[in-house]
Amino acid sequence: MRKTLVLLALAFQCISAAAQEWDYGPRFEISGGFGMAPLVQADRFNSGYISTGTLASIFRPYNAEVKMTGAFSAEFGFRTGRRWSISLMASCNHVSGSTLRQVTGSGDSYSAAFKTSNVNGNSIAVIPRWRYDYIIKPGFRMYSSFGMGFGLYLNYHSEDVDYDTPLQGEVQLVPLGISFGRKWFGLVETGFGSQYVGGRIGFGYRF
Repeated sequence: MRKTLVLLALAFQCISAAAQEWDYGPRFEISGGFGMAPLVQADRFNSGYISTGTLASIFRPYNAEVKMTGAFSAEFGFRTGRRWSISLMASCNHVSGSTLRQVTGSGDSYSAAFKTSNVNGNSIAVIPRWRYDYIIKPGFRMYSSFGMGFGLYLNYHSEDVDYDTPLQGEVQLVPLGISFGRKWFGLVETGFGSQYVGGRIGFGYRF
């Protein structure tokens, strides 16, 4: 009986010590958001339309009307300490555009441009992020983060050009982010990289 009481007392002390060690509020959080389109993905189109040789001066393919939906994202993270946390963020973006073929000339010749084909692509970027909260107040946090991961590029092709580089290394830098709220929270970020360039807004839940 005494041994049982001793074991129970030790277990209670261990649980109490663990609870005291982690006294930083909710440890996990999930969030979703929408960010501006990443410029890195727009550049995927430009690399495939550079012509060389004699005919390049007469018929030169180039891009026009490149459009993106913007980056939809979801993130799951957990705090490893009072200020540090690790998360996994996945984002998706759709790109569409037109390929124009230009005819140029000089003197009595003419110049014109007309559409020859459409291009479409879908991208999914998965990036682990390391975040540091340098201001922590009740219902308010200010932070920075950095992440490195990979991007999967699907259906990046047109009628005459095939993009056979589906997997790419990716990075995302967030110099300034703000979250406001306790369990339910909103967020605003400024960042640059493969998931978005410019800004991102979102909301989430801590538990």
